[in-house]
Amino acid sequence: MGKIKTAFGKLGNVVKGFKTYWNKPPKGRYLSYKEAAAYCVGGMGAVGATIIPSYVTLQAGMYIAAALNIAVDHIVIIGIISNIVNILRAPIYSMLIDNTNTKYGKFRPYLIWMPIPIVVCMFAIGWIPQMLTDHYMVMLVVYTIIFQLLQFFVGLYSLAFTTLLQVITPAQGEKEWLMGIGATVYSLGPSLVNMIIPFIGNLLYTYTLTTGDKMLGIHTVGPFKWVMPIAMILCLALGYWTAFGTKERTATSKQYKQKVNFKHGIVSTAKNKYFWLFTSSSILSTFKLAGTTFVVWLCSYAIQENWAQSLFVTIMGSACVPGMVLAPLFIKKFGKKNIIIFTNILCVVLTIPLLFVSMTYNAFTPYFIIIISFIITLANSLQLVTTPAIQTQMYDYQQFQTGERQEGFISQCVAVFTMAIGIGLSFVNPAIYKLHGFNDDVTVLTNPDVLYGIIATSAIIGIVSGILGTIPMFFWDITEKKHACIIETLKVRALAQDGIVDAETATSLEERLMGGDVEALNEYVRETGIGGEDFLSVKDAPSDTNTTDSVEEVPVEVQESIVDEGENNQ
Repeated sequence: MGKIKTAFGKLGNVVKGFKTYWNKPPKGRYLSYKEAAAYCVGGMGAVGATIIPSYVTLQAGMYIAAALNIAVDHIVIIGIISNIVNILRAPIYSMLIDNTNTKYGKFRPYLIWMPIPIVVCMFAIGWIPQMLTDHYMVMLVVYTIIFQLLQFFVGLYSLAFTTLLQVITPAQGEKEWLMGIGATVYSLGPSLVNMIIPFIGNLLYTYTLTTGDKMLGIHTVGPFKWVMPIAMILCLALGYWTAFGTKERTATSKQYKQKVNFKHGIVSTAKNKYFWLFTSSSILSTFKLAGTTFVVWLCSYAIQENWAQSLFVTIMGSACVPGMVLAPLFIKKFGKKNIIIFTNILCVVLTIPLLFVSMTYNAFTPYFIIIISFIITLANSLQLVTTPAIQTQMYDYQQFQTGERQEGFISQCVAVFTMAIGIGLSFVNPAIYKLHGFNDDVTVLTNPDVLYGIIATSAIIGIVSGILGTIPMFFWDITEKKHACIIETLKVRALAQDGIVDAETATSLEERLMGGDVEALNEYVRETGIGGEDFLSVKDAPSDTNTTDSVEEVPVEVQESIVDEGENNQ
């Protein structure tokens, strides 16, 4: 009874803590639970919306490519065109993001306005190309134009949401907490999308081929007209909670107005060594999970049941949850760099049994492959938090070196290099498909020799890619403590620029921080009483003009139910 009473007592403290800190953050933190909920729950819609275009992206044997009967060779050509367009649009993204200075900040305006053209493009791509199927080449051209427009608007929307995390709070521990909890919550958006859209599509549009095999409805034209556009509208509507319910906070002077020209942005990014390490690791590890990407094929062409895709894709999505929840704890104990290295190696080791299972197939093989893919995804799930967290180090180092926030330029420079290499890599998968006899007739994937041969070859490439992608991370030398000192130094500089501390004090504090005394600024704050958001530039919704989050005193037992203040400031 004593333990039960204690458990209910702790639960009561948690509930009381949520009520107390719903509108105002706990002491030492920047996010109220209301704002965290806006980011997480609104993120279900925002991230869910960015998943829907995958159904209208050309993928051999699946979705709109199968519905419009587009040949593998043409998929490659359109893929190359898309990569070239993506490279050309990257500078536009960079200039837009890094030169946006509005009352909403630099990211949230795109969460507000991009949904309109996104919805228009979704309806257009669902209706127009299918009306031109009697004119194949015209249909391809029209599809490509609409798709590129959709990609532009969705890409800008997605970049705004993902990068908002970098400026929603300056506290790294709080970012990691939000990455773990937030990603767990907003991953429900893609999970629901990947469960509901195939289920409804298969339920309404599945038909039987002359061979007796099934063509699942999700690979036919029907779902693209209404199911997916309506799903997009619902997701984007939920995403507005994030747009209007969050703030942007940066450790910059309140008078700072960012304006970065293209040449300067490129040159300063090129001098960031962590940009090169991150980019090279991203490129080399492109195929590290290649062997796990065939769940939809296995459901459609091996298992051939209407329910299979909705069930197994949802289960695969759930594999990410434990890693996202536990990531902040593992980061604190082992560090982001070590987690990335370990999980990469673990994925390589786990891909080896997947290779042998796909080479010796039988009636149970599709289920074995899905199980192994689930375990690999589980192992890799920690990187859903550690990767954006280590990108934060890269962004903050850039501001530390140059005095400018350049999330737009850095993220898009990474994208440019990745997409440029991707043009060459785009020939890899089609070459594998053709090697095993798949060109444009998706029904050949019902042949086990073809299906499992493709999976086995992809697994081999995944093993090599995982090993190569790990190497650059051994040279990453920003530790958690070093990054904390960088953040505190940026705050000191902001205080000095706003005249809150004098130049001599700022110099002294910065010297202490660069010497490894991560508590230097905290000691000064306690002595002088400044703090909260005094050293931050805060972009808020127009209806909320208060830029300083005041904190109410609360009972000790309630404070103990909140994450430790010191841990969140590291």
